[in-house]
Amino acid sequence: MAWTKTDSESLASMIRSLDPLSEVKYMAMEYSTLGGEDRASIFIKISLDERSDWINGIFHNSRYAIFHLTGDKLSMPAKHHKMPKFRKATIKNQNLINVAERIVKYAMSV
Repeated sequence: MAWTKTDSESLASMIRSLDPLSEVKYMAMEYSTLGGEDRASIFIKISLDERSDWINGIFHNSRYAIFHLTGDKLSMPAKHHKMPKFRKATIKNQNLINVAERIVKYAMSV
């Protein structure tokens, strides 16, 4: 079962609702069907800094992390050097609430 565009919208609202201290200041979702509709994935970009605080307005100059959700795997292909490591995770039953909880827990660990 592949992820859908509505899954990315639901995930965004779940992350915002689970983030009690508003650690995630910026978030963007991208839905990708590069491998075909049956292998769709979601990219989640988060930053712990306000957009106005980014040096030269560039996302990669903030404390950022990019997560890749494909199939039942959640990984982090890129992050700022001041951000902690993230181990690949397996998402059971493709449950979006588990994905949101892992991302918020990661953001709060900084």
